[in-house]
Amino acid sequence: MSLKQKFGNIKVFEPKKSKNVYYVVVDGLQAGPFSETELKTLVKNGVVTSNTLVWSPGMLNWQIAQSIPSVNKLLLLSQKPEKLKKEKSDTTVSLKEDTNPIREDIIKAVVNLGYKKSVTVEIVNQVLENNPKISIEEGIKEVLKRIN
Repeated sequence: MSLKQKFGNIKVFEPKKSKNVYYVVVDGLQAGPFSETELKTLVKNGVVTSNTLVWSPGMLNWQIAQSIPSVNKLLLLSQKPEKLKKEKSDTTVSLKEDTNPIREDIIKAVVNLGYKKSVTVEIVNQVLENNPKISIEEGIKEVLKRIN
């Protein structure tokens, strides 16, 4: 007898067969696993936001949603057209050539939170200049700390 048969409609934590399952932290509590379709609904309903911690099998650590490409895609697709237009108009700032592979990821993540790209690029450059081996998560936190 499966867990679902035993417990009926109660959501039980049962391993999913797909590798694309996600766990999230909501109000300080871990929830999941969720399929990509279920995660899309959580994003649409505002339960999962760009700063929500997410983990999926194969990941070493929990990461903020916007730093995970598959989840960030769901976040971007859920945005209202007005916000996307605002971001599009803010993309004319030229990016300084840089060999740091996480630079653009940090910039994208912070801009997706609604911050101006011109300010974000400048602060990301400063953060990476001071600490070129910083992780994406720590880089985002440091940039947000300096912006606020």
